[in-house]
Amino acid sequence: MEILYLLEAIRTPFLDQIMSLVTHLGSELFLIVGSLIVLWCVDKKWGYYLLFVSSIGTTINQFLKNYFSVLRPWLKDPTFTVVESAKEAATGYSFPSGHTQTVSKNRLVQGLALIVILLVAFSRMYLGVHTFSDVSLSILLGVVLVLVVYPLFFKFNKEYPAMFVGVVFALLHVIYMELKLSGLMVLDELALDGIKNAYTCLGLALAIPMVYYLDQKYIKYPIKAVWWAQIIKCGIGLVIMLGIRVIFKEPLYLLTNGHHIADMFRYFLLAFAGGALWPMTFKYFSKLR
Repeated sequence: MEILYLLEAIRTPFLDQIMSLVTHLGSELFLIVGSLIVLWCVDKKWGYYLLFVSSIGTTINQFLKNYFSVLRPWLKDPTFTVVESAKEAATGYSFPSGHTQTVSKNRLVQGLALIVILLVAFSRMYLGVHTFSDVSLSILLGVVLVLVVYPLFFKFNKEYPAMFVGVVFALLHVIYMELKLSGLMVLDELALDGIKNAYTCLGLALAIPMVYYLDQKYIKYPIKAVWWAQIIKCGIGLVIMLGIRVIFKEPLYLLTNGHHIADMFRYFLLAFAGGALWPMTFKYFSKLR
């Protein structure tokens, strides 16, 4: 907490706004958007790699959060102030931080990713939503994930076994959270956030190997197109993804009687649409000149 107290003393309204923008670079939405753009326009394998690392990294991160159950800094010390604009997105437990885990093996990309990771890690401490130990463990987890997952994708071509392990991890995470919640007399906001994230991770984990198989076997969509067609393709696609994320939320909760399995279905649909349905239109975009 000593570092957080020092950063609290140097806060200014201008720095608050800058750090609030920087911290979004490590958000779930930014990671999904970035992964989809790579998948649609740059390199399929890299796109699936980024999606998978984000998915399994989030699963491990959320499990550790709910296993250790470390409270956020302002909850541990009521005298400590947090930047209010960062509080809304800082849900669940604190340890480890969930904003600093995806890195790459490419030297240039690795250098840029390292800068982003360190900036995001600093922003989380500056805003007062994570401690130094939170962000340090997240960086360590990100490095370990790259060392394990990168060779499976790019050296040994073991994407399917890796994705299967991701599904198993996500399923075990859901089982753990259900067992944990069944032993609680009162379900507080932290517990509900934990089970929601567990089902979200499971939905993504289930969709990734399915869309990968469908594209490899049947769809085989092209990623190349003229630059302005790429912009249109990404723009429309991201609007569709955002629509699925928002529009399907309430109907699925209604169908599942408020159970968080609705989040599993919602994120499965999001990933399935992004990896299989929308790319079916890419042959049209590739013909535009």
